[in-house]
Amino acid sequence: MAVNEKSTLESQTKTNTIKIILLSVLVMALWGSLFPFVQWGFKEFALNTDFVPDLILFAGLRFLVSGFILSLFTIKNKEYKALKKKNNILGILLVGLFAIIFHYSFTYIGLSKINSASTALLKQSGVLVFVCFSFLFIKEEKFSILKLLSAFLGIASIVVVNMDAFHIKFDLGSLLVIGASFCTVIYNVIYKKFLKDVPALAVTGYSQLFGGLILLVVGLCFGGRLRNISLTGILIFVYLVLATIVSYWLWYSIVKKYDLSKLFIVKMSEPLFAALVSVALPLNSKITIEHLLAFILVSAAIVLSNIQIKHKEKNKNIEQAKEEKVYESNASR
Repeated sequence: MAVNEKSTLESQTKTNTIKIILLSVLVMALWGSLFPFVQWGFKEFALNTDFVPDLILFAGLRFLVSGFILSLFTIKNKEYKALKKKNNILGILLVGLFAIIFHYSFTYIGLSKINSASTALLKQSGVLVFVCFSFLFIKEEKFSILKLLSAFLGIASIVVVNMDAFHIKFDLGSLLVIGASFCTVIYNVIYKKFLKDVPALAVTGYSQLFGGLILLVVGLCFGGRLRNISLTGILIFVYLVLATIVSYWLWYSIVKKYDLSKLFIVKMSEPLFAALVSVALPLNSKITIEHLLAFILVSAAIVLSNIQIKHKEKNKNIEQAKEEKVYESNASR
């Protein structure tokens, strides 16, 4: 009976792991698609990409609308009760500060100063540091050589697609993109450590509403504006909002249940999805053999990072079997 229970538990754990990985890959596909769609949106709304307030305004509008829609759902599901605790309010505001305000301000300003290839590589710097030292921030996380190898394979997949990313000058734009990468790590650690008991829908909705409102006000105050409104532009904006809602809600739901360091390795597939989606849009992008190689590398990274789970389960089962034998021998005496 005990053996059957163990095998059933192992089977459920494997199934849950596969589900979480597939959902996180879906999130990366959505996040990856957002970058080319945002670029397309810049063209359709005739934004001046050299004028930062235009970009900040566009980002603010996107997150304000998505945050507002999600907040309505929290009212329907009565998840607004999470705001009764001051610590939860503070945590959500901090997530909004780092996930939306700082992250997107740094990213958009950085993109106006350096190319997207360098951005794709530099945005993984904070992720790489976290994968190596995650055990210092979260108790459940443990250092693993396999995680480290997975992280470098993930970085290699980005480098393969963006060979010109080696020509990086550490100017203001580069530093801002690196700052955005560390903001990603910070808001995820805040959520993982302090907001695990708060519904993912509430964290997503309120943090985006807060961050979007601040960005919108800043963009308007400094003269940002949408210079053209078209049907195509509206459809692009609708997709941006929907993809933002689904991806962030799924991400916060997944982070509750899985090792953050392993999820960050999956996150390294984001630039690859961005490249793939760009091909389907009018952005003059092409699929190359490098993209296939990058897909193989990032797939290997995801598999490697999860091999440790099986090892842990086997060790646990061995230890449990030993304990049962000891217990049975003592009982027979």
